[in-house]
Amino acid sequence: MKHNRINRLENVLRDITEGLSYKEVQNLLKREVPEVYSFYVNRMEKPEPLGKTFRGKIRFIRKLFKGFLLQLSPARRIIYIISLIVLLEAVLAGSLGWGFVGFLLLNLLIALELADKITYNEELSVARNIQNSLLPNSPPKNNNYDISIYSETAKSVGGDYYDFIHKGNDLILAVGDISGKGMAAAIHMVQVQVLFRHILETHSSPKDILSLLNDNLVNLFRPGTFFTINLSTIKEDGSLQYCRAGHLPMIHYSQKAGKCINIIPKGIGIGLNRNGIFENTLEEINLLPEQEDILIFFTDGITEAMNNYLMEYGEERLNLVIKNNASKTAEGIKSSIIASLKSFTDSAPVNDDITLIVLKKSGIRIMDG
Repeated sequence: MKHNRINRLENVLRDITEGLSYKEVQNLLKREVPEVYSFYVNRMEKPEPLGKTFRGKIRFIRKLFKGFLLQLSPARRIIYIISLIVLLEAVLAGSLGWGFVGFLLLNLLIALELADKITYNEELSVARNIQNSLLPNSPPKNNNYDISIYSETAKSVGGDYYDFIHKGNDLILAVGDISGKGMAAAIHMVQVQVLFRHILETHSSPKDILSLLNDNLVNLFRPGTFFTINLSTIKEDGSLQYCRAGHLPMIHYSQKAGKCINIIPKGIGIGLNRNGIFENTLEEINLLPEQEDILIFFTDGITEAMNNYLMEYGEERLNLVIKNNASKTAEGIKSSIIASLKSFTDSAPVNDDITLIVLKKSGIRIMDG
C-alpha cells in the first residue's frame, strides 16, 4: 500500500514537472524565486533602516506583504484577505469544511491571475513575432565576407537592433542596443529601424546616418533612454567605413598578428545630447581587413553575461574563444562563442539581450545569375 502511494506521488510530480529532471527543476526555482522576490521588493515601500534587528525584519516582511497585496486588483485583494481569514479560522477551529472553502478561494484567485498571465503572454507572443519579422532572419550574401548572426532576447521582446541593407554595391551593417529591456525597449527599437531605413534612402555615410538618427531620436526618446550602435558600410572592395556611437568596440582579429584588436572610434550614445556635441565627437574611420581576418560585432549581453557566482563572461574570454577558433568559418566561430557563453553561464538566467554578428574575410566571389 505504501509503495503504491509513493508510485502515485511520483507519477503526479512527473506530470506536474512535465518530465523535467531534479536538476532542471532546481535550476528553475533558483532562477524564478529570486526574480519574484526582486519584483516585489522593488515595488514595496522602502522601510526605515533598522539594521538586522527583529523589529526591522518584521517591518520589512510587513511592507513586502503590503507590496504584494497592492499588485492585486481591489476585488482580488478582497478574495485573498477573505481566503486567509477563512483558512486561519479553519486552523483554529479544526474545521475541514472551512479549510476547503479557503482552499477554493485561493484557487479562484490563482485562476484569475493565471488567465491574465496567459492573455498577456499571448499578446507578447504576437509582439515577438512582429519584432522577429522586422529583423533579418538569415545573414546576407557578400562577395568578400562569410557572415553569421545570432540573436536572443532576455524577455519575450527586446531592445537589441541589428540590420543588413544592400544599397547599390554596398552592404550596410548595423548592431545596436536600446537602453533597458522588454516592451519599452522593443518599441524604441522599431522607431530606430523605421528612421534608420528612411535615412538610408538619401544617405550612405555612417557619420551622416548617425547624425541624422540622433537629431530625430533625441526628441522621440523619453528622458534617460539612449541608443548605442556600431554602423559599417562594407564597400565592394571589402573595405569598411565604420562609426561607433557609444557602443562596444568592434573586435578585429588579425590573422597575421594572431590577436584581437579593439576598434574604438570616438562617439557618444544617440539620444543623450541636443546641442551639437554628438556630431562634433562622432568619428568615421576606414578599415581594410586582410584575408582570413575576423570582425566581431556584438552587444553587452555577451560580455556582461553572469554565471551563478556573479562573474562576468568578459571580453578577455570572448577574445580567447575567437583566437582559438579563428580557422573555422563564420558560422563555426559564432557557434563556438555561443557554446562557450552557455557553458559559462550554465543555469544562470539571461539578464540582457544578446546579439552577435561574425564576419570572416573569405574572398569568396558570388557569381551573378
